[in-house]
Amino acid sequence: MGLWDSVKKGASDFSQLSTLQNKVKNNEVLTVDEIEEFERLTKGSIEESIRKNPTKYFKKSNKYGQVEIDDEKRLFKIGLTAYHFDDLNSYELLENGSAITSGGLGVGRAIVGGVLLGGVGAVLGGVTKKKKQTNFVESLKILVTFKNKKPVSTTIDFIKKKQKKDKKYESILLTAQETLAGFDYIINVLENDKHGEIVGNISGSNNLSVADELRKYKELADDGIITIEEFESKKKELLE
Repeated sequence: MGLWDSVKKGASDFSQLSTLQNKVKNNEVLTVDEIEEFERLTKGSIEESIRKNPTKYFKKSNKYGQVEIDDEKRLFKIGLTAYHFDDLNSYELLENGSAITSGGLGVGRAIVGGVLLGGVGAVLGGVTKKKKQTNFVESLKILVTFKNKKPVSTTIDFIKKKQKKDKKYESILLTAQETLAGFDYIINVLENDKHGEIVGNISGSNNLSVADELRKYKELADDGIITIEEFESKKKELLE
């Protein structure tokens, strides 16, 4: 193959790959031939390509405050950077350096200081009881940490200079709460995946006695991984 032929083939491959990548980004279904061509051009699977460069393939399907979601590929985006759902480790809302609320996989979300009002409503007293409450805020941000990523954390800033706790503050706080709701959504998806995997693994085991299976399900119910109703249903099924 001559130099000119190589150049033409390279341009053709580049154009074809761009077309296929756009289809993947837009969540279009690829044919078997297109999948094979994609894998030939990238020397890997579609899943591997998304894992290596989630930002390239991200397409927003929903938005919570300052975090965007791609439900189809299970990606989320903060600013200009996209991450996989399972990259998320923890997140916390900090006011003047003090944690108001925090969350993460396996712990849900809990109020650390202050009081949350209704869903994505306001946060009152974003300081612990030991600190004197003021009418001004110096900073308000969400600290997000990741698993197996560099850098290991990032921040979403909402207030970076002195701000009075007025209507503007309440509006900013609402956006921060909506952003937290986005991270809550991601954690709920991961928790549901974990729940399904555990239940599926237990259901697929043929070497456990009925008593052993019941103990397993009771432990899951006690830990809140499955509901009491699910436990009772499985208990009835096993005993019958």
